[in-house]
Amino acid sequence: MMFRGKWKKTLAGVAGGVVGAILMLVMGLNPFAGGQSPENVFVNPSNRQQSDLKTASLQSAESRSIPDIVQASNPAVVLIKTYVKQGSRSGQGNPFYFNDPFFRYFFGDSSQEPNSANDGKMQLLGAGSGFFYKSDGYILTNEHVINGADRIEVTVQGEDEPYVAKVLGKSAEHDLAVLKIKGDKPFSTLSFGDSDQLNVGDWVVAIGNPFGFEHTVTVGVISAKERDIPVSNSNGQKEYKHLLQTDASINSGNSGGPLIDLNGKVIGINTAKSMEAQGIGFAIPSSVVVPLIDYLEAGKPIPSSYIGVSVVDIDANWMKTLNLESREGAMVVQVLPGSPAYKAGLRQYDVIVQVNNQKIKNKSDLEDRISAAAVGDKLKLTVIRDGKPIEFTVVVGDRNAAAKTNS
Repeated sequence: MMFRGKWKKTLAGVAGGVVGAILMLVMGLNPFAGGQSPENVFVNPSNRQQSDLKTASLQSAESRSIPDIVQASNPAVVLIKTYVKQGSRSGQGNPFYFNDPFFRYFFGDSSQEPNSANDGKMQLLGAGSGFFYKSDGYILTNEHVINGADRIEVTVQGEDEPYVAKVLGKSAEHDLAVLKIKGDKPFSTLSFGDSDQLNVGDWVVAIGNPFGFEHTVTVGVISAKERDIPVSNSNGQKEYKHLLQTDASINSGNSGGPLIDLNGKVIGINTAKSMEAQGIGFAIPSSVVVPLIDYLEAGKPIPSSYIGVSVVDIDANWMKTLNLESREGAMVVQVLPGSPAYKAGLRQYDVIVQVNNQKIKNKSDLEDRISAAAVGDKLKLTVIRDGKPIEFTVVVGDRNAAAKTNS
C-alpha cells in the first residue's frame, strides 16, 4: 500500500504526534497549515511475502456491534507522550521544530514553549496513539509520533502510572515504529485484518487520543483506496502511497491509532488528515504494515526496492524526438552510475514501456511495479530507444544498502 487530478493539489496534515495535545487546546494552535508537493515514492511491499506475525484475536471479533468492537478494542489502544531534555538540541529554542517546513506545514507556527515535565528536567514534546499487537508489550505507532523524543511514556487504559517505552525500530520512510514496554501481566491486543479485502463504503472505527481526549471513538466508511499524499520536509520530498481514505474523523493525537473493521481487526494505522476538506482522513493499510513489522521489531533497515533510474511522464513534445507512437511509458532522465539499471545497460532518454511483458502506463505505474518487487528479483524491461524496442534484464537492488555503501 491516489491523489490524482484535483487531489494532487490537496495536501494532508499528519494526524498528530509532535505537538503536545494539551498545548494545542490552550494555545489554539492550528495544526494544519500549507506546504509543498513532493515526488519521492512511498514503498509498497504489499506483494512481498507476508510476515508470520501472530497476534491475539479479539474475543468479540465475530460481533458486528460497534459498541462491542469498541469495548473489546479500547484496552489495546494506548496514549503515547514524548519528551525532550531541556537544553538538548531538540529541546532548545523551539522544541516543536517550527524551523522545519514539514512541521510548520502540519502544525502551523508558534513561538510558545511546551510545558515542563519530570521536575523540570524534561519538556513535553507531543502526544499520539498506538496499540498493542503482541501481549508481551509490543506497540505499533507512527514514526512521526515518537520522532525526536528523548523519553517516551505509554499510558495503558486502567493503569495510573505510565510505562517508559523503548524504540525497537522505526522507519521515517514508511512512518512506522515499534515500541516495547515491560509489564507484570499480558496486555490486551488487536490483530490485523486484510486491507486488500476492503471495499469502498465498508464501515470502519477509528480509536485514538485526539487533542488529549483519551480513547475517543469515531466511525465512518472507507471513502477511497490507493490514495497518494505528497509531503515536503527539510530532508526533501516524499510521498505516502496506497493510503486508505476514510471519513471517520482523524485529528491531532489520532496518529498511530488503529483503524478497525467490523470484524474487530486492524486494517489501517491512522496517519493524516486533509487540510483542505472536512471528513477526509488517511490510514496506512495493513497490507503495507504487516510485512514490515519483523524488520521494525529487529531494528533492521527495511529493504527499499530500486533499480537506480529517475523517470518522468512522457510529454507530447518529446514523442517526435524519441520516435514514439504513444505517450504510454516512462522516460529515463537519469541513471545512477553503478546502479542495477546502469549495469543492465539503461541510459538517459530510454523510454520504459513494459515490465515483465506488462505495459507501463506512466511514471507512477513504473515506480509501483519496482516498489512491489523484492530485492533480488529480476525484471525484464522493454525499452524504446531510437524508436526501436530493446529488452534489458535488471536485478532489483536495495536502495538503503546502496546508500550505505556509497556513504
